[in-house]
Amino acid sequence: MELHIWLLVITLTCAEGVLVLTQSPGSVSTHSGQMVTMRCARSEGDAGSYGVFWYKQASVGSAPQWVITHWANGQIDRPTWATDKIVPSRDATDNSYILTIKNAVDQDQGIYSCSAQKHFGQGTHVHILTKQPLPPLVVLFPPSRDDKSKGDVTLTCLASGFYPYTIQALWSVDGTARTEGVEISITSPEQNGTYTISSYLRVPASKWESDKQTYTCTVQHESLSSPLQKSISSTCNY
Repeated sequence: MELHIWLLVITLTCAEGVLVLTQSPGSVSTHSGQMVTMRCARSEGDAGSYGVFWYKQASVGSAPQWVITHWANGQIDRPTWATDKIVPSRDATDNSYILTIKNAVDQDQGIYSCSAQKHFGQGTHVHILTKQPLPPLVVLFPPSRDDKSKGDVTLTCLASGFYPYTIQALWSVDGTARTEGVEISITSPEQNGTYTISSYLRVPASKWESDKQTYTCTVQHESLSSPLQKSISSTCNY
């Protein structure tokens, strides 16, 4: 009998899928005084039957801080410092949890993550704009001479002087998107509040020397009416 019980438990466990919490949007920028709304969709299980915890990080890598809990019975718990301008809710149409921040201010900026049944969403970056968006200056650097003697070479796409934080730098080779071999680093804000990002594309030195391809970095930012593109060709001598 005990064996049959264990088999039943194992079968039920395997039949259940793995809960995934998907947050949207990934990033949102708004001016002070506006309202911010983010969603956390469940891949399975009724959102109305499970509670959700929301946490906030001041920046990437910082310790998470509990913001609010919305229990399945509708009860809401907050830490003593939190105000009622942060409002949780649910949406049955897409089986999601919702977090709304009313009258957002600079102190509300951060990364908000949902958590249910010990699973976490990927986070929503909230940026409170303190000034008008500033466009990036984009420069594409070829591999260094020292780099060419190694097995791989590195192309660097540098975008600087932009605001707010959210930006995309995408690579393509002869018009085809490239994600393999890409690394990204972003600096802390400069004294003037702007940001700098470096996107690196590593390619085999043999391909750079012989394939005669065109490498393009495309930068997208809310300050731009259309994406900025910079291209470089391996046919040129650098």
